[in-house]
Amino acid sequence: MSSPLVKAVKRGDLVSARRLLKGGADANEGTRGVSLPLWEAAHRGHTPMVTLLLEAGARTTWEVVHAAAFKNHANTLRVLLAAGAPADPLDGAIPLLNQLDYSGFTREQQSGVRQLLQDAGARELPAGVNIVAPVTAPVSRWRWLLPALTAATSALALAMFAAGFASGLEAVSFVTGAVCVWLTVRESVWNFPIGMVNVATFAVVFFRARLYADAGLQVVYFALGGIGWYLWLYGGAGRTVLPITRTPSRRAAGVAVAMLVMFAGEYALLRRIGGASPLWDALTTAISLGAQWLLDRKHVENWILWIAVDVIYVPLYLSKQLYLTSCLYAVFLCMATLGLLRWHAIWRTRTAPVAHT
Repeated sequence: MSSPLVKAVKRGDLVSARRLLKGGADANEGTRGVSLPLWEAAHRGHTPMVTLLLEAGARTTWEVVHAAAFKNHANTLRVLLAAGAPADPLDGAIPLLNQLDYSGFTREQQSGVRQLLQDAGARELPAGVNIVAPVTAPVSRWRWLLPALTAATSALALAMFAAGFASGLEAVSFVTGAVCVWLTVRESVWNFPIGMVNVATFAVVFFRARLYADAGLQVVYFALGGIGWYLWLYGGAGRTVLPITRTPSRRAAGVAVAMLVMFAGEYALLRRIGGASPLWDALTTAISLGAQWLLDRKHVENWILWIAVDVIYVPLYLSKQLYLTSCLYAVFLCMATLGLLRWHAIWRTRTAPVAHT
């Protein structure tokens, strides 16, 4: 829940923000040393609000500069830099001037922001230096495989539907599932709305096959999809975009314990209600929930769990005569492997110090 000050900043309400600050509101509220009110103001390009918060003692951190620069708010950035905000990340990561190439604005549109950063002494790697290639080169050689798999699975779905080997609902599940995983591997937040359509169709397919745990799992996935959508957009420092990270050891242990508990409970329940495959159904449900939880938080290890569950799903659905779904999970297995390689490469690139060559 946002505080009254943050709500006032989001509304652009200078009068309320000034009153709250005079009444003792904390201009530096937030996490990991980032002033959330200042970040919100910088993100929106509300220069008068930024000035007010700075006068109230808000900290000028790298995340705040990043928020203003990525939204191309030159006037706001000028105020932040004049207040002593750093023009570059302090951990030796990729310089902001290079990161701006991925902001969605052209260099011509960014000319004002780029000039301000250069005047403030910001670094920029020369055009000939490939920032990502040293780490991701082995993965980039296979970049054609993801769209190829997605296109091939879509064509296969239509062909099997036309031949009568799959229902229309199963074909829709097939196509949306492939597109969703492709977008996830590409680190696109649009995987979540596509995925929510996918789980809705799969819920019906699984229920008809008496895979009750999988059917119920789709409902949970739908909720987790909404949570993940939000976290990917605002889960980073200062409510920035969430970066790819490794799973902390304590969190990994907690997920493992939770999966064991879920497996035991679901196995007992499915045996009682007469599920078609209680052991494998419960196991894949528990692993899938753990994988989705890690995916919502953009942890690299989510792909390891997806690979494990796909290895189980392929023969399970084959035994249920869900041939198209079995083929889909074979494709998922290939995509998850590529996802693991790509996300690990991106994580290494974003966390490794930049080498000037």
